[in-house]
Formats: sequence, structure tokens, C-alpha cells
Amino acid sequence: MSTYEVEIKIPLKEREVAEVRSKLNALGAKLIEKVHEVDYYVDLRDLIDELHIPKDIVLRVRHKKGASRESCEVTFKGPRESDEVKLRKEITLLIDDCSKALEIIKHLNLKTLTVVKEREVYWLGDLKIYVDNVKGLGWFIEVEGMDMNVGMFKHLLSKLLRKLGLSGREYIIRSYLELLIEHYEKTGKYHSINN
Repeated sequence: MSTYEVEIKIPLKEREVAEVRSKLNALGAKLIEKVHEVDYYVDLRDLIDELHIPKDIVLRVRHKKGASRESCEVTFKGPRESDEVKLRKEITLLIDDCSKALEIIKHLNLKTLTVVKEREVYWLGDLKIYVDNVKGLGWFIEVEGMDMNVGMFKHLLSKLLRKLGLSGREYIIRSYLELLIEHYEKTGKYHSINN
């Protein structure tokens, strides 16, 4: 099944995290789960010209481990469709075994780039909110709406950020992988990216 994902993220200072959690709780946001996620992104950069694929697509294998369950999914994300927020088509398939998916990728001589994070997942109305601690990057709040138009998302986002005391902060619409690659290019340190 495919959906449209619309999202933004905002960096947080470590000292702001407890206050953001407290305000989410006061707003009635429901904490769904706390998970450790390892995302394996198939590195398609060398194949873009050869296979005539859009340079902005993503193929990801995600391993999630929570307190009571473990899961694995493969996700395709289409090219971005907005410059204001991260808007793209998303198709996700649940699978039984991440290691087998990664083995297939390896047999195709494809490399993966890895992003590791601790994630808290909240629901508030029509928004899914993540408080993420990303290895090599630090803390972020990510706000996501599924299958809603950009105008509705921006309206709900504006109200939420005002209530969280985060109004006026600059949004990031790049992925954590893009931010890690950018960090590597500046510092020469890969952190959680594998080559």
C-alpha cells in the first residue's frame, strides 16, 4: 500500500528534550513506543545515470526493536514533490527478516549507508511526532502527517510548534542520511555511515 508522507524536522539542544516531552504530554500526545532503529539505505548514487532512476529516490531496510517487539520493513520513497516540506510517495512492505533483505542487497553488489537512532513515537490528532536521538547528529523533533495536503500540514504544524515553544525555528526537509553525509563532508567523520 502506498501513502504520501509529508514531514519536517527541527534540531533540538539536549537541554530542550525534557521540556518538549513535558509539553507533548501536557497537550495529550500519546506515547506509542520507544524504539531503537537501524536504517540501511541502499546507496544508489553510482546507479542514477546508468539505470536512469531519479536521484532523489530512496530504498531503505529498517530494523526496529522496542520493549516488546521487533520488526523489519522495506520502504521505497519517491522523489520529493515540494520545496517547503518533505513530501513524497512512500511504499512500505513488512518482512520477516532484515538479514535476508540485506543479504540480497549484498549479492547485488550494492552498498548500504546506515543511520542509527533512538526514537520516541507520539500521536497527537492527525500528526505523528518523533523525538529522535540520532548517532552522530544529536536530538531532533520530527513531525509527520500522512496523506494530507501541504496546506493542512503546515497549519497543524504551526499550531503544534507554537504550543511546544518552537515557533520560528528553521525546518529541515533533508533526511538524516543526507545530514550525516553533509557532516562527513565537513568533518571527515562518518559516525554511523558505513561504506
